[in-house]
Amino acid sequence: MDWQETQSVGVGLYNLGNTRFLNATLQCLTYTPPLANYMLYLEHSQSCREQDFCMMCTMETHINQALRCTVDAIEPTRVINNLSLVNDGIAPPQRILFPPEKIRMDWQETQSVGVGLYNLGNTRFLNATLQCLTYTPPLANYMLYLEHSQSCREQDFCMMCTMETHINQALRCTVDAIEPTRVINNLSLVNDGIAPPQRILFPPEKIRMDWQETQSVGVGLYNLGNTRFLNATLQCLTYTPPLANYMLYLEHSQSCREQDFCMMCTMETHINQALRCTVDAIEPTRVINNLSHWTDLLKLPPSFIKYLEDF
Repeated sequence: MDWQETQSVGVGLYNLGNTRFLNATLQCLTYTPPLANYMLYLEHSQSCREQDFCMMCTMETHINQALRCTVDAIEPTRVINNLSLVNDGIAPPQRILFPPEKIRMDWQETQSVGVGLYNLGNTRFLNATLQCLTYTPPLANYMLYLEHSQSCREQDFCMMCTMETHINQALRCTVDAIEPTRVINNLSLVNDGIAPPQRILFPPEKIRMDWQETQSVGVGLYNLGNTRFLNATLQCLTYTPPLANYMLYLEHSQSCREQDFCMMCTMETHINQALRCTVDAIEPTRVINNLSHWTDLLKLPPSFIKYLEDF
């Protein structure tokens, strides 16, 4: 997880049009030690058998250039020129809501601060999401000109029309705050077209966003080698009230029929141990010892997974 070589500050990336967010993503990946360590040793390209485009080879070239060059900034042209190939295997959209060439990343009108949103029960996170969407310039530019509703042929509920109404209300109103009732009242319709879950881990009506028991500060986690980031993730999950409420009542393990490894059972044991123990710190060994069970879910090259395991 740490840098295998001492790295100086790498190069900057020129903005080639509207590539700021792409550049930010590339820089985050470039300065992610496990990935950069792997790429700097050129291990992937030495074993890659891809005849055409390979994103891993492209990233390897980019990261080496970004960290080895002595210039101030470079143009990430190879990545950008091959973006159309990155979606290989992803079905094209059934419907294009807005022509890509008309997207504007900056505000097309000067906007004052919009309205606040009232909390209607447990809608704080939903409100935060709505505010993020409302102040996303490309989406807001589109919605403020009412282009969607003018061409929409949806007879029943349309989330885009609902968002258009909400964003115009949020940015055009002169009151201090509004109730996002239209969005909330239609939440059950938002999942139209999304396949239902194969298994419901916990009944939605029993979810409680607040702690159901008063909890003291739980235990710390020992660092078992390079497990700092894993420990941080486990601590975040342990102190997420809806998950912790569920796990503390042992409801999952009482009904689980999994014969082999079950991550939910493992997390249930860990969370109860973390919040019920009276010691200062524990070793999250059961989670760590079963990390190999997760690799089936990872769509990473086998050589990179092996690199992480060896490392």
